Amino acid sequence: MHDPRSEYAERLAARRAWAEREQRRHIQIGNARLVLFLIAAWIAWAAFGRGWLAGWWLVVPAAAFVAVVVYHERVIRDRECAQRAARNY
Repeated sequence: MHDPRSEYAERLAARRAWAEREQRRHIQIGNARLVLFLIAAWIAWAAFGRGWLAGWWLVVPAAAFVAVVVYHERVIRDRECAQRAARNY
């Protein structure tokens, strides 16, 4: 059986680790959003500036961007929850 001090330390460490994982996910998804934006910009340039592609190809990165934004909102909520849990401990 753990004494209260070591139990508290274990729980605090677990909550801090959770917050760090959520922060890493937040950064990774932010980077994915940037990459999707750059892909969309390249497709727009290729379609409208050079005529290499049809403009409807922009639908693909736009749909992916919307999906990533929705997922990112959930990750942000999870990150904030993890940070609150760590602060409260």
